[in-house]
Amino acid sequence: MKFAVLALITMTGCAQLPEQIASIHIDEGDIQAALKTQLIEQGPITLSQSPVADLAVSVKDIQIDFMAADGGRVSARLDTELTTKVPFVGAINTRLAPAISGGVELREQAIYLVNPRLDSLGYQGPYEQAVKQTLGDNGERLTAALDLYFSEHPVYRLDQRPSTQLFGALVTRLSVDDTGVRLLP
Repeated sequence: MKFAVLALITMTGCAQLPEQIASIHIDEGDIQAALKTQLIEQGPITLSQSPVADLAVSVKDIQIDFMAADGGRVSARLDTELTTKVPFVGAINTRLAPAISGGVELREQAIYLVNPRLDSLGYQGPYEQAVKQTLGDNGERLTAALDLYFSEHPVYRLDQRPSTQLFGALVTRLSVDDTGVRLLP
């Protein structure tokens, strides 16, 4: 059935079909599951390396929420562990729950997070000032590391499901609604 619909789309032209037939919706739950697996398997994301200290953040969990507002955005709350390795001292681990948001774009048959912004560092504790000094008052090091990571790693690849893989060759744009992403030719 799906093959018949795809054949119909390519033969008759996508613009002539209703949007419900000529598009595929990917639920935020599917994207969240794929992104969570990716971030956990990735291991620590390096924030900085220096003779004084090495900083890395490991993602333990992530919750995402798509919003149609502002042309389509995604916000995410991460459960992370910041590891600071100091020579002759060892490793110091700090739990952070940063909140980030950004736009999404379609390229190379994948969905990417673009222009991530740190909305909140998500740390309150006895070493709050030291954490802010380490990461920058506005979390600049964390934001820069996330920007680099997400510019190289998509949040969702269209080849993760057979239906999106077949449709991926026809997709040229996406739209964001409150429940996920709609792929459009």
